[in-house]
Amino acid sequence: MKKGLLVLGICIGLICSGLFVSNVSADSTATILITIYRILKIDEIENAWLFQGEADWFYYVGVSEDEGNTFTWQHSAIPIQDNKDDLIVNNIHTFSGIKSAIVTIGIMLCEDDVGGSDIADISSDMGGGYDGVADSIQPPATGYYSGTYIGYYNLKTGILTGDKTIQELGYTKTSGEYDNRSGDENDAAVYFSVSDNYDTPKAVMWSSKTTSMEGELVNFNGGGSTSSSGSTITRYQWDFDGNGVWDAEGQTTSFTYNTHGLYTAQLKVTDSLGETDTETKSITVIKLGTITGLVKDSDGNSISGVTIELFNAGSITVLETDTTNTNGEYTISEIAPGTYDIKASKSGYNDNRMSYKIISSGENTFDFVLTASSNEKGTPGFELIFLIVAIALILFWKRKRVKL
Repeated sequence: MKKGLLVLGICIGLICSGLFVSNVSADSTATILITIYRILKIDEIENAWLFQGEADWFYYVGVSEDEGNTFTWQHSAIPIQDNKDDLIVNNIHTFSGIKSAIVTIGIMLCEDDVGGSDIADISSDMGGGYDGVADSIQPPATGYYSGTYIGYYNLKTGILTGDKTIQELGYTKTSGEYDNRSGDENDAAVYFSVSDNYDTPKAVMWSSKTTSMEGELVNFNGGGSTSSSGSTITRYQWDFDGNGVWDAEGQTTSFTYNTHGLYTAQLKVTDSLGETDTETKSITVIKLGTITGLVKDSDGNSISGVTIELFNAGSITVLETDTTNTNGEYTISEIAPGTYDIKASKSGYNDNRMSYKIISSGENTFDFVLTASSNEKGTPGFELIFLIVAIALILFWKRKRVKL
């Protein structure tokens, strides 16, 4: 039987509230709206022998955040209207400052009678209502009685559980007739609805790259995530490789992918009322490329000491360099796949530049052949000087013969 003294409940609630109320800041609260739409008499509830006519309804509606130990109550006018068994109320009650994800909702329906107000049974609880309880019944002083509707509302899902109800006329209907007991138990029905301003959070993940190179740092930011006006985001959790283990916490973070492959990064946000939301993003990690090759002369001999330079295609800025070993071999490692120019040069040889070469992940091979420059055969310009001297000697000899 749903029975208890609220005074005692307040004391218990003060002790136990820390066990049941979410630990959130004062500005991280939600608002619940409870609409009482219609009240309908089923059993005779007013004292007919006093010729009181139809029912004089009034009610209390309350919300508890400590599993029903203590309630915050609001009430209608007492009575709402005289002599109206079937009454359209359409009153909206606002409960602000809600800090718990699940709250207990109580609705106590009363009828204003001469000699003591009556309690109607609007619950599937097996107990009935009460006649002539007291004038101006006040739940904070007397507790709530058998027949009071008790439900449990989940702000995260919007689902109401507890005493049996049905959906009718677009509202939730609770009734004393749902206890399957016959006889006059002061049965009545209340049509009501419950809503709130709380929405589950929305996780939004930003990453500095969706395609990364091996060993490259990727930055992540969950600052675009949102929560409803009734909550704030209190936790950000990150799983960088999709293995189900949270690797980091915080609104911003970073991670280095050292091995190529396709990864699923995930952000989970939790708000001040506790549901959560996740977002995932695919991160492609590309294996870096390596360039190897051999440098030979036109006779097929390996050339050592050749400078190998790597450029972005069409650029003059050197990115990487290497020098051939005694076997004419070179290696340039950890190159992001792309299009590049590669140049081989050594004093005494003509430069050889390969342009717009595609470097893919893994190993790439480019061999060079260098031809000797003209300066390789002697003093710069020797052939030209020899030719000029020879011509001069011939002309001189011809002039001398003419004189003779």
